[in-house]
Amino acid sequence: MPACIFDSTALDELGSPEWRLALLEAGYDLVVPTAVLAEKWTGRPHHELRSGLRAARRPPLDEARAHAAGELRDKVAPTRRRAPSAVDAVVVAVADHEARRDCVLVLTADLTDFEALRAHTANRRRITIRRP
Repeated sequence: MPACIFDSTALDELGSPEWRLALLEAGYDLVVPTAVLAEKWTGRPHHELRSGLRAARRPPLDEARAHAAGELRDKVAPTRRRAPSAVDAVVVAVADHEARRDCVLVLTADLTDFEALRAHTANRRRITIRRP
């Protein structure tokens, strides 16, 4: 089953029942890396997001993904004025891990940073970056 991974800029879409249902009906496994929650979550209520998260797998940030994310940032940093955020790198590291088994769609508004990170992954041909 292909995975659809959400960055914090796309996470609001997960809260939309119509959007979430369309992704599930298209056969996607919805994935929200826990690092994304740290970036998105605030003290405000997130009722729609909470219901959307029930439909999503939330892989924790383990040591292997943390190392992979750091390596991706390190590879991209010399080519840019600023390195992509650590959370963006975690999302792409999770996508690379998921792409070992099947195709992956990453939803983000930050196409430039995500494409730069994706270019350094082992499974880049199976990872697609798109706006929500």
